[in-house]
Amino acid sequence: MKKFILSAVLAAAAMTASAASATQAWIGDYHLNARSGPGTNYHKLGTFNPCTAVHVVAYNHGWAKVYFNHN
Repeated sequence: MKKFILSAVLAAAAMTASAASATQAWIGDYHLNARSGPGTNYHKLGTFNPCTAVHVVAYNHGWAKVYFNHN
């Protein structure tokens, strides 16, 4: 699993509770940058495709910390 920070507004389009302490969410209809921290001044780590499932573990000033299994 990899850890990323995403904009909470876009990442949390549809949520359901998961078995772990994280909340499952899906990336919306657009590509979304994954960053190393909660802001556009942080390094871009990659890009999520639309409809990608992620697990939100925390929110910080409109950003979501997520885990993503890319396998």
